[in-house]
Amino acid sequence: MAELSRGKLGWALIVGRGVLIALLLGIFGAAVATLTWDVVQRPRFYCTGAKPLEIQGKRTGFARCESGAYVRQEAVECPNSLPSPGHWISRYDEERIRNQRLVKNHPELAGSVDVVEKDACRSDADCTGMLYGSCRRSRPSGPNVCIPGCVKDSECAGDEICVCGEPVGECVKASCKTNADCPHSACAAHATDDACGLGGFSCLSDDDECDEDEDCGACACAYDEERKVRTCTCRACHS
Repeated sequence: MAELSRGKLGWALIVGRGVLIALLLGIFGAAVATLTWDVVQRPRFYCTGAKPLEIQGKRTGFARCESGAYVRQEAVECPNSLPSPGHWISRYDEERIRNQRLVKNHPELAGSVDVVEKDACRSDADCTGMLYGSCRRSRPSGPNVCIPGCVKDSECAGDEICVCGEPVGECVKASCKTNADCPHSACAAHATDDACGLGGFSCLSDDDECDEDEDCGACACAYDEERKVRTCTCRACHS
């Protein structure tokens, strides 16, 4: 009788181990399948090694990927350092200073050299008539202009997000708000260099031909509005 009980216990242990192994294999298999499916679904250009970006030691919700792509991981309130000290130097500032020096060294040229102030503002104090107004140099080499700012998405249009920056955020067109809107992908800026503006944000796609300027040799990776893809372009910034 004792041997029979031990036999039943042995079979129970064997069956129990079998069930446990099957369960573990099932869980492992499901995890592998999920990971494999996630990798398969990722676009050719995928954000890896993202490093969160901070301004004044504060989170911005944005990050820079290993590839250089600029992505938005989460929506947080942007830092605000308005008003900025001093004023922005513009092309017209530089031209005026150069002409003033010319007239000083050659008085006979006085009246023939244009030294008229052409900037719309000299400092942030000139831009208080708009929300988070700041005086900035217009891209790429225009005069100083007043630009409205933001610290959160609700202060922008419905198809825009508030992109954090110095001295304050700026509303930018976006078809996605954060990475959560881009399954297996990332909500990335259309340009990796802010010199000509980020251009907007959309999900990285398999149709993209680049995701950083280094993919384009001497040109830049930019968003083609007609084709709705990122592509290499040698087009210069608009003045």
